[in-house]
Formats: sequence, structure tokens, C-alpha cells
Amino acid sequence: MRAVQHWILVFTFLIASSGPLFSQYQANSQIDELMSGHKHEEAAKLISGLIAQYNESASPEQLMYYYNELSLAELKMRNYDAALQNALLSLELSLSVSDSSLISKSWLVTSFGYNRTGQLDSALKYTNKAMLLARKQGNASVLRSALISLATISNQNKHFTDALNYYAEALIQTRQINDPLLFAVDHYNLGLTFLNLQQYDSCLYHLNTAVHQATLYDQKDLLLFCFGSMSECYLALDDHDQWMHWLLKALELARDLQNHQFLAMGSYSLAEHAMRDDNFEVALSYALDADSLLRLQPYPVMQAQTDSLLYLAYSGLHRYREAIKHLNLFYHQSNQLFNEQQAAQLNEMKVQYEVAEKNLLIKNQALDISAKKKQVWIYLLGNIFFLTLIFTVILIRWKRKKYVENIFQKEKYVEALLEEKKQLPVRHSYDAIGDIAIEAIKEISSDEEETVEITEDKKELYDEMLNLIEKRKLYLNPELNQQVMITMLGTNKKYLYQALAQNTNDNFRMVINRFRINESKRLIRNEIQKGTFNTHGDLYQRSGFNSQASFYRAFKSQTGLTPREYARECAKQGA
Repeated sequence: MRAVQHWILVFTFLIASSGPLFSQYQANSQIDELMSGHKHEEAAKLISGLIAQYNESASPEQLMYYYNELSLAELKMRNYDAALQNALLSLELSLSVSDSSLISKSWLVTSFGYNRTGQLDSALKYTNKAMLLARKQGNASVLRSALISLATISNQNKHFTDALNYYAEALIQTRQINDPLLFAVDHYNLGLTFLNLQQYDSCLYHLNTAVHQATLYDQKDLLLFCFGSMSECYLALDDHDQWMHWLLKALELARDLQNHQFLAMGSYSLAEHAMRDDNFEVALSYALDADSLLRLQPYPVMQAQTDSLLYLAYSGLHRYREAIKHLNLFYHQSNQLFNEQQAAQLNEMKVQYEVAEKNLLIKNQALDISAKKKQVWIYLLGNIFFLTLIFTVILIRWKRKKYVENIFQKEKYVEALLEEKKQLPVRHSYDAIGDIAIEAIKEISSDEEETVEITEDKKELYDEMLNLIEKRKLYLNPELNQQVMITMLGTNKKYLYQALAQNTNDNFRMVINRFRINESKRLIRNEIQKGTFNTHGDLYQRSGFNSQASFYRAFKSQTGLTPREYARECAKQGA
């Protein structure tokens, strides 16, 4: 009877202890889905709740992951102060964490936060730290992000040639990563920089390439900015027909995406163009549109510029009371801006309006104009927003579903190719490592008279390593490291490094993780066939990983899917 009670207690304890781990795994998967679906506000709310729930019990690695993702979500929503605050919390946790991927991401989000809040020196510091670590580890993804951050800082300082070099190197890293979704981003960045350099042919070439890539992969957010930059390029070329064509395309897409800030920028551009022709009525209409949109999604710098344009339009129509109102709003808004470059531009605009303000005050004494605000526009925007939101949610979910299905089919195809490759005959058998071979290697390495560099092909050593890992399932040991493998192979660090360098772009840890991910996929398929997938909370341990977070990141990095998405597709196709 006591034995039965003992096992009941043990079973209860196991269920209770595995619950939080599985719950965190589900939360991580949900965070990734929200972020990839551009639902940044929902992701931020979810992560904030998880931090409050697990703040005392979660590991530093898990909390660091939460703060990194929360900082990125706030950046996407243009909440730059909140983004920096969460990045700094992640940075503080990095002192007690050894996971280099989490640390490098923490440095990157910190650099982004400092960048967006105008603290470029601090941004540069953490960007360089992330870049040095990425170059050391050969992490192309982190290196690409760091290069883009450096290019952004260079653009803000008007060092456009330096920015161009950084973006070009980022494109090289993108080719190594071979993620088609990133190519459009890189070509857009290059096109925008060529626009700043006034090299318009190169600008149009890269922007057209970006438009093609973004259209191919339905990257609507990026298409929006591509269209806007195309219109700016044609405006610089004084081609007003093409300028209007691309600007209207951008505004149409911005309405579909409910991007109020971009709609405001487009309306501002149209108002500015009308002002050049002294068409004050049209300019006022577009400027009021921009003002309404910015109240839905604030953007301080654009709000100040819009108020200045409203001042000019009302002045041109002799409606001086409204003109003075927007001039005062412009002064108030500009005083709240803290970015040095933006402040310099706004101060220049202040000087231009000082004299005009005095004249307006005199004229205003003889005028008594009452202004009424209409609510029809806001009502229409509300209805459009609601209908578009429903459509966008349905469209995003459908696109995500198709994306997951395509990635899963790609994984199946790759697995089939690898299985065919395994059937090919192997040149040698490496079931055992002889003591004679070990002594021979020691004798060669200790021979002081041997001065000829050994450069022979290390394909056999590489094949031997793979064969040994697979046959003995060494990857299931979470403590497996490079030194253990060197000892088992009877070789040295230099030869093993050469073997990896000659035969793969991966380092030793990435090679081991490939085996572990393949093992986890096999276990998932078995669980699906047995109908017990929801009970595999220790899947990461059975695959050879020592933490849930490391398993999740490695699985997503190799397959493009989360473990849950992979399992769902397996279940659809009968594993």
C-alpha cells in the first residue's frame, strides 16, 4: 500500500513540475506566431503578462527571451522609450547568462532602442559588440542585423557612402543565409541610400528589385515603403507623372494596411506639392487629412511639419486665426522633440516664421472666424478600419497557414534527399579508432623537424565524424563538445577545424544540433502516430538539448517552423 502511495506522489509531482515548462513552450510558440504575423500589440500584451506571471520562477534565459521579443514588438509599434527600457532589462540579465545567441540579440535590440531614441553613440557601442561576436562565431544572421544597424546610424549622420558599404555587406550575409524574405529588405535599403546619394539610376534599379521580391513573397509592409521611395526618386528626377503614380499606389496600400503614419506622410507630400503651385484650398485639404491621421497614430516630427504646413495654407487663404493656432501648435510640438538632427531642422523653420507671426497677430484683431470640426471623416475611418481589420486578420492567418505548409513540404523534400544520400556506399568503415592511429598523430604533432604544412583533404575525417555521431547517437548527450569528439576521433583541434571548414559552413555545435533536430522530428512523428503528442514535454531532453529555449530556437532556425507547427503539419498528413 505504501509503495502505491509513493508512486502516486511521484506521478503527481512529475505532472506538476512539467506543467510550467509545457506552458512556457506554448507561450513561446504563440509569441513567434504573433510576431511573424505582425500582431505586435497582441504580442506585447502577451509577453508582459508572461513576465508578470513567471518573473519569480522563470530562468534568466527565458526572461531574457521575453524582454528581447518585447523590445522588438515595442520598436515595431514605434514605442521607442519602452523598447529601450525592455532592452536594458534584457541587457542586465545577460550578465548571468551564457547563451551567446540570446546575448547577441540583447545587444542588437539595445542598439536599436538607443538608435531610435537618438542616442547614437550608445547604439554604435552595442552594434559593434554584436558585430564582433557574430564575426567570431560566424553567425551570418546576427552579423547582418548589426550591419543594418550600423548603416542606419551612418544614414542618420549623413554618411551615406559608409551606409552603402554596410548595406552591401549585409546583402552578402543575406545570400549566405539564403532567406528569400530578406533580399527585398536589403535591396530597399540600398535603393534608399542611393536616393540619398542622388544616384537615381541605381536607386530605381534596387527599388524595382525590392518591389519584385516583396510582391513575390507578399511583403506588403515593405512594398508600402518601396512605393513611397519610388515616388521620392521620381520627384527628384522631376517626373511628376511617375511621382504621382507611385505615391497613389503607396497610399492605396497604406489604406489596406491601416498604416496611418504613412497615409499622413503621403497626404503631407500632396499638400506640399499643392503649396508649390499656390493652390491653398487643395493644400489645406491634404494637410487636414494628414493632421487627422496623425491623431490616430502619432508621429511627433511629422505632426510638427503638418502644423507648419497648415499655418501656411490658412495664411494663404487669409484665415489668420486658424493659422495662428497651428503656428502655436508647431512651436509646442517642436519644443518636445529631443533628436538633435530633427531639432535643428525645426529650429530653422521657427526662424522663418517669427516675423510672419507678428503680422498675423495684427491681422487677427480684425477677424473673428469660428471653426467647426466635422465628425464624418472620423466616422468613415472607423468603419474602414473595422472592416479592414477583419479582412487583414483573415488574410494574415491564411498566409501564415500556406507559409507553414510550404515550409513543411520543403522539409519533407530535404529529408527525402538526405535519406537517399544515406543509401549511397561509404568509402570506409569507422567503427573503431585504433591506438596505433592515435600514437601516429601524436608522433607527427611532436616531431619538431616536421615543417611541411599538411593540406590534404579532410573529407574522410569529416565523414568519420558524421558516421560516429550517427552510429553511436552521440548527439543525445547534452554534454557532447568539441574536445570529446577530438578524443574519440583520435585527432586534434586543428584537423577537426579543417575538416569542418572544407566540408560545411556550420561550426561543430551547429552540426550536432542538426542531428538533434532530426531526432526531435522523428520523435514528433512517432508521437503523432501514437496520438500522444501533448505529453512530450521532455522532447528537448530526449533529443539531446539541455534547455527548452535552446531547442526551440535551434528547431525554428533549421526548419523555419516551430515544433508545434511541424507537429500540426505531420498530423495533417498522417505523420
